[in-house]
Amino acid sequence: MTLRIGVHPSNPTLDTFARSAELQKPLVEAGVDYQIVRYPDGVETVDLFRIGAIDVSGTGFTPPITLLSEGVDVVFLATSAPRAGEYGGGLVVRADSGITSVADLRGRSVSLALGSWQTSSLAFSLEQGGLSWADVTPVRLSVPAALYAFRNGDLDAWVIDEPTLSKVRSELDVTVLVPTADVLSHPSVFFGTRAAAAEQADAVRVLLEALDATDAWIEANPDEAAALLVEGTLRSESDALASLTTRPWGLRLPTAEFLEEEERAGALLHRFGVLPSAPQATAAVPASAPFTPRNH
Repeated sequence: MTLRIGVHPSNPTLDTFARSAELQKPLVEAGVDYQIVRYPDGVETVDLFRIGAIDVSGTGFTPPITLLSEGVDVVFLATSAPRAGEYGGGLVVRADSGITSVADLRGRSVSLALGSWQTSSLAFSLEQGGLSWADVTPVRLSVPAALYAFRNGDLDAWVIDEPTLSKVRSELDVTVLVPTADVLSHPSVFFGTRAAAAEQADAVRVLLEALDATDAWIEANPDEAAALLVEGTLRSESDALASLTTRPWGLRLPTAEFLEEEERAGALLHRFGVLPSAPQATAAVPASAPFTPRNH
């Protein structure tokens, strides 16, 4: 049975692993039959799981609870540490916008990558400010399009993290209205189908251990990793390096606190009408620990 691994540029652990034969060696040596499935946008992970095209992948916070809310039987396999402090970015407005609180966003536009971690971050921020999803106008814009609109005052608020936040700050005076770290732990999340976790448990274990080792390699060799990640792309090495140096490295088993946070986000997004049901995230775990982290 082939283990199909979803890979996209927004998850540098998977992207680095997929670009390095050396980092894939543990799977080859263990005799794991695997296939790397590449695609350009992390939010496509949800659709690929929906149609049964991949078995395991990694994204931000929201995609797994989106799938669970739709009845797709996925389980949480691993997470990174939270992206703490300023590196996690936040809900940003122009300093000259006159917007000083979340309540001021009523009737305003907010750009975010809909379906990504930013969806949960915005939902928690709105709840904290006494607003609902219907009180704002969420829009999905590319970074260049959002920057153009934000610069001209046509976009009222923007959910971003590093290195985009630093880019924006180099052009504009901005206020971080709600730091992401105040409302969301913001880890990378690795998950797969319950069937793969049960029927291909050994293959999943070897993969997770290899991804954990990939993180250790990235942390020790950020310049090499940045050069590897931009091969065949239009991304700059400096941007890749900036992104790598603001992330926590090393996989861990999902904690009870993380699972409870996922469940709270799912319940809130359901209440806001974003998800079709409130997912039971705390039950979305394999029958036994799927791997042993290096720093366990």
